[in-house]
Amino acid sequence: MTKATGAGGADPSMLRRLNAELTLRTIREQGEPTRTELRTLTGLARTTLDESIKELNARGLIEQVEPLPSTAAGRPASRFRFRQGAGHVVGIGFDGARLVTALGDLRGTVLATDTQEVELDDAAPDLVTRVRDAVEACLTTAGVPRSSLRATSIGVPGVVSTDGRITRSWAVPSWHDLDLRTEAESVLQCPVFVENHARLAALGEHWQGVAQPCQDVVFLLTGLRLGVGVIVGGKLLRGRNGAAGEFGTIRDLHWGKPEDYMTELVELAGDKRPGHAAEQVFDAAAHGDQAASKFTTRFVRDLARGVRVIQHALDPEMIVLGGHLARSGDYLLNRLREEVNADVLFPATIELTRLGDDAITVGAIRRTLDYIDTLLLDQRWT
Repeated sequence: MTKATGAGGADPSMLRRLNAELTLRTIREQGEPTRTELRTLTGLARTTLDESIKELNARGLIEQVEPLPSTAAGRPASRFRFRQGAGHVVGIGFDGARLVTALGDLRGTVLATDTQEVELDDAAPDLVTRVRDAVEACLTTAGVPRSSLRATSIGVPGVVSTDGRITRSWAVPSWHDLDLRTEAESVLQCPVFVENHARLAALGEHWQGVAQPCQDVVFLLTGLRLGVGVIVGGKLLRGRNGAAGEFGTIRDLHWGKPEDYMTELVELAGDKRPGHAAEQVFDAAAHGDQAASKFTTRFVRDLARGVRVIQHALDPEMIVLGGHLARSGDYLLNRLREEVNADVLFPATIELTRLGDDAITVGAIRRTLDYIDTLLLDQRWT
């Protein structure tokens, strides 16, 4: 245990907090450890551990559970577990076509979801109203009181400043300089965090998806626009203005108007749903359809041009492909690998998202839990 020291030696209050944090983290990781197991795992003295358990119990963060059946003589050992229902969090993802909301407990277990189709032309005026209604629907479905909601994170297309203001939004121009955080907090009555949706998708894939083993990850979100989320050393890369990863603004990459691809996809497939249209067109290309093959060749070439730049700029372990166009499956993935790997120094692993359309929302829950973790032993947690 590292002790906090100052001019007067160790700070007792800081030591108590560090010991409680260690005890709580161990209980969360181990499931239902006994007091003896906690002493062994934490290295804390009996009296110190007892103090930590008492504090965590008083805060409502842990609870004692029934001992496991035992044939040994004597009293069965007490066990403790983290109270994941001591509070709840919300993650919201907007990909330009759908608003997906999920309510989770303090372990991130999803208890209820709500999905709304959104027209971009209508998104700006009623976004906060939609967010409020979606959160209320999830709380009602799960039977969770509003007072249990501790925080919310929202993923949106565009550049988002550290204070939760959307400073640029190409998908919804009317969102320019929208203070979404303040407006959402006023209706949800809890802390709200706003982040770029591709960045949250990267966080979600790193937490629960195919990129879990990696510390340096790029998530490529192929939707109404091409978005990039970057994780370096296990942490999100935001940049000074929240614009890290905005490769789509580089004109030479031909990523500036991906909506043109969407228009062509819909026309080729005869299906207005982007994801379904992508599946149909790439499947047709795989079976030799000339019009579909011509489209996919051009799309993969333009996509690969940007991916090569990303690989040389960031040298990631893995690039994850998600969004509507990623639903085209292995055909797109294999073509992209061939196009990219032939012309980079150190090819990264390129994989399809494991989380699919839920990547943004999962990342939003993770972002919210990261905030909650800083509060559990803080005076603000009541």
